Amino acid sequence: MASNISNAANEQSSHINVSSSEPITISECSVQKTIGPTGSTMKYEITTNKGIIRASERTEVSGPQIDNSKQISNIPIVAVEDDETEPSREVATANPTTTAIVPRQSQIPLRGIDFVPIPMQQVVSLAFPIDPYSFDHFRKYIGSKLCYNAAPLDQSKIIKTQERVAYRVDIWTLMENRTLEWTTKPYRDEDTPNRTVGNIFDWDDISFDCPRADVEGIVKKSYPLEDTQAKIVCGFCRGQGAQKCAQCYGQGHFIPQNGYSTRCLACNGQGTLSCVHCDRSGFLLKVATLKFEWESINSVNCYQNTFLPDKLIRLRRNKPVVFDGAIKWNSSMVLTNFPELIETLQGQTPGDLSDKLIKDIQKQYLTHYIRLKKPTQSNRITKIKCLVRQVDVIEIDYRLDGYINKVGRNKGTDNFTYLVYGVEDNGTAMIYENDYPINCCGCIGSKGCRCNCTIS
Repeated sequence: MASNISNAANEQSSHINVSSSEPITISECSVQKTIGPTGSTMKYEITTNKGIIRASERTEVSGPQIDNSKQISNIPIVAVEDDETEPSREVATANPTTTAIVPRQSQIPLRGIDFVPIPMQQVVSLAFPIDPYSFDHFRKYIGSKLCYNAAPLDQSKIIKTQERVAYRVDIWTLMENRTLEWTTKPYRDEDTPNRTVGNIFDWDDISFDCPRADVEGIVKKSYPLEDTQAKIVCGFCRGQGAQKCAQCYGQGHFIPQNGYSTRCLACNGQGTLSCVHCDRSGFLLKVATLKFEWESINSVNCYQNTFLPDKLIRLRRNKPVVFDGAIKWNSSMVLTNFPELIETLQGQTPGDLSDKLIKDIQKQYLTHYIRLKKPTQSNRITKIKCLVRQVDVIEIDYRLDGYINKVGRNKGTDNFTYLVYGVEDNGTAMIYENDYPINCCGCIGSKGCRCNCTIS
């Protein structure tokens, strides 16, 4: 039996096999809502022990709703029936407005499925302020800047708006260094497989916890290799279990002096002491310990079809994730490691940017790869992670009569440009510009500049 979630034309479904006797348990359920200038997008993700169910839907601000065939509050999980059940039976309903996943009908018991109460996480992310195309946002921005004169904006006029996009691309590679350390202890009749160590990277059959590819700092762990245990003769006592007393040189007594006792107190007259290394057994247990040291190397690049500074792209919070993959490393070609990366970027990035973005990401990884320590007998690259996050940008051109653009994209004309690339927690638009003509000395008026600044 398999079940899938279907909600919109652009949704992604993960089939879950429920035919086995193992119960389906839900470990996480989240709802993410992103509000943009033209509408909102709801994304759902339900994580179970047999797979992940994903769905999304898009709602436009005005006009007819698209890709919204069902209500937000009702996402049915429909079972594909086998020979023992009746067709088209609804198994359960996930409701983002409640705090649990509950059965929808109880007429026929559900076999092999357990539903567990879990908290429903809802994250609302405002990508833009309300009415991001309004010129009032720019007026407020100019008014908040020291030494900016906002008077010319009274005669300004918006002439063009365009939707742009920027991406932050993070690539991590997890470097793994292995070293071998031999230790001994007294032999106590333990099993001694005496397996040869050989190549230390051949010991991948041992159970160890490898950290995430994007782990911070250096992680160190040690694992004893029990299969290397071997019984060896103690080299300190040569298998005798005892060592010559260093005080009396093995004689057990000293030369008589002044009538005092000549018996050696260190060895009690025995002339020998128990070997502290083998504890009188005469043998040692030798075992190898495999030591791991992991360190993640990160590179960050920004790509865009506008002029937003990289620093603002990096620091922009709540960036939607376009692609997130972490797998075992297998080659120096990022596209070979992530074959689905091309399809994802081509489907979710603008046509004028997708091909260039794919080439730039590959170039970024090759540059990143050169920085890495080349694999040797003791270290290697073990994991790679690629994370692509998006910053939506609105590019707005406006005209200021009587002023000439001296530094911007529209240099030589009376057209100027600013970008809206997000919203602050208090609802203020996040704006960037680099060509507003009345700054620096503009605080004393558009005609009051008496210095030689090249902007006003």
